[in-house]
Amino acid sequence: MSFEEIWWLWQQLDTGSSNNEWTEKITDAMKEAVAEQARQSKAIAGQIAGSKAQHNAYAKFLIFLLSQIKSETLISILYNLFFVTKDPYHGTKYIRKSSNYPVIIGMFVPFFWDKIIEYKMQSLYSTLYDPTMTITPTNYLIYLKQLASSMHDNIALDQELLLQCIMEIYKEFHIIDPQALTEEKYEQIHALIRQELY
Repeated sequence: MSFEEIWWLWQQLDTGSSNNEWTEKITDAMKEAVAEQARQSKAIAGQIAGSKAQHNAYAKFLIFLLSQIKSETLISILYNLFFVTKDPYHGTKYIRKSSNYPVIIGMFVPFFWDKIIEYKMQSLYSTLYDPTMTITPTNYLIYLKQLASSMHDNIALDQELLLQCIMEIYKEFHIIDPQALTEEKYEQIHALIRQELY
């Protein structure tokens, strides 16, 4: 029952039509309205609790991730790639109001699947990542393409920074041997990444 209908019923009572039928209608209407508001409030509270739990899981994983990454270069690239945006016309850099945490975390899912399970985030990534997959440069790129297509937030990332980030991840998690990486081999891998992603 709408507010207007309740108001009309209230007016009927106020003008002297105070029989039990009107009182029952008002009482039933009020109970129904209160019950509907309670249902909506409960649904919203559930959404807020779910969102809070998800953001807590993101925060826990990112804290864990920062403790695991040894490369300051990789941390710097991640910061500039996901938390800073650049005005294309003036070159001014701004800190983003929000970041795409599922993509940031998703980039590291193949290396820390056990933590994804621990923080109850496997439902986000189970359709994208197969824990039995052998991590190779090519398989990792295929995974990143799937990640980008399913979780992209339509904010353009700096292509060169993204390429550098992937190369640093390759080195950090030994997808390629950094000691055996010659300049020529580096350029080949860089070209492969560019070709696969763009």
